[in-house]
Parts: sequence; C-alpha cells; structure tokens
Amino acid sequence: MIPAHYFSERDEEIYELWKNKDTACNPLMADHWSDRSPLHAAAFQGRLVYLRNLVEHGMKVDLLTVDSVSPLHEACLSGHADCVKFLLDHGADPDRETSDGATPLFYACCSGNAACVRLVLECSSSLMTDCPLVSPIHEAARKEHAQILEFLVRSGAQIDTELPGLGTPLFSACMSKAIDCADFLLHAGADVNRGCGKESPLHAAVRRGDVCLVNLLLDFGADDRCRNAEGKTPVELSQEDSAVRTALETRDELQKPRSLYQLCRVLIRYWLGGNRQLSVSNLPIPQVLKDYLLYR
Repeated sequence: MIPAHYFSERDEEIYELWKNKDTACNPLMADHWSDRSPLHAAAFQGRLVYLRNLVEHGMKVDLLTVDSVSPLHEACLSGHADCVKFLLDHGADPDRETSDGATPLFYACCSGNAACVRLVLECSSSLMTDCPLVSPIHEAARKEHAQILEFLVRSGAQIDTELPGLGTPLFSACMSKAIDCADFLLHAGADVNRGCGKESPLHAAVRRGDVCLVNLLLDFGADDRCRNAEGKTPVELSQEDSAVRTALETRDELQKPRSLYQLCRVLIRYWLGGNRQLSVSNLPIPQVLKDYLLYR
C-alpha cells in the first residue's frame, strides 16, 4: 500500500485518483475521467518516480480504461520518452489498441516525439491497424514530423498505402503543406501521382496554393494533365494570376515535349513499384544512372 503522504500537494490529480482507487476503473461511473488510474495520470504527466513506485506497489502496467487506453498510450500521447521506456521495460503491450483502434505508436506520432516513436518501434510488430483513421505514417506526414516519417519507413511502413478519405501519406503531406515530409517520401520512392482516389498529390498542392510543393511534385514527374473526380486538371483548379498557375503553365511550356530522359525515369520508377528505392539500387547499371533515377 502506498502511503498518502507519498503524493505532494502539487500532484492533485494523481492523489485524487489514488484516494478513489477502488472505483477508479469502474465503467459505470459517469465522470469522463472516472476510469483513469493513478498510473494513467502519472504516465500522462511524465512522473517517472511515481510511475515506478505505483508499479512496484502492484499496479499493472497494462491497466485499461473503459476505452481500452493504457498508461503507455498516455505516455506516448504526451511525449514522455522516459515513461514510455519504463512501461515497455516492464511488459506494457506496444500493440494494444484503444476502442478507436489507436496504438501507442499512433499516439507517439501524434505527439511528434521521435524518441517515443523509436522506443515503441523497437518493441512493436505492427505498423498499421484495421482502422484507417489511425494510421501512424499518415499522421506523421500530416503533422509534418519528417524524422518520425523516416523512422517509420525504415521500419517497413508502406509509403504508398492509400486509405479511404486519407489517401496516401504523400497526399496527406500535400494537404498539410508539409513539404519536408513530401520531399522525404518522394526520395524514398513514393508514387508521385497516387493520391486519394482521382485526386492526385498535385491537385492537393494546387488547392493549398503552395508553389514550392507544386514545383517539387513536378520535378518528380507529377502528371499535370490528370483529371480529378470533378474532371479538372491542376491548372484548372489553380487561381488565375496566381504563382501556382504561373508555375504550372511555365513548366508545361518548358516540357513540350518532355525529354526522353525524363519520360524514361518516370516510366522506370512506375514499373518498379513501391520498392523502387531498393530496386533501383540493385539494378545492374552505372551509378550515375542510379542517381538520376533516384533524383540525386
């Protein structure tokens, strides 16, 4: 039993939860926070000392709320890497899903804490869940967490996964004007023309009015003549006299017709598929051609 004086006055939430520990996980309680335990509060607040003592006094590291939220979820969401490490070292389940399908990895991507993501990846066997709205790689791309995106891809996350309503990670990055994430994904081999249904990443960049992002996509061979579900090309979506329209029209004039080099690069990358980055590196061709295919 943990003595009451163990909690200081500044730790009001943890103390209140401790006082009501017998009913803290009762799903019939009406209060929104009623099912949170002292362990959840300590993990969320990053109180490693309290967390350690609570576990040593018998609280289970995988104690769940009525929504199946674990202390590890809380630590990842708030970005406390030391608490994440402690919980994982003591057997916390890195693949536990909440009632909404969210994993600790997804919450770590939400927080943007690269250390938390790395720790969970070292223990987790799942990079995706059955719920499309809680995809870690899409969340990292959408939140502009380029370093986390790199961790995920290196761990085996599929860069061209297209989800209903979200599209591909590249599409998510373009919708959020996350140019660093878009740049990484493209260099990692993402399909520049695969977006969300008929809406391409270039359509998304044009809608967001980001000329730098538009130029980046065009550099990687984006199709500026493709039409979305409304039957519009990127040029037709752009505003008149805007920098985006100027960039599209200028590029179109300069690339009439596209060079054989450019067409070959786009076609070869397309046929190599999702593993094009590794496939190019293994081709029996001179290094200078490999660099050209990889946009180096």
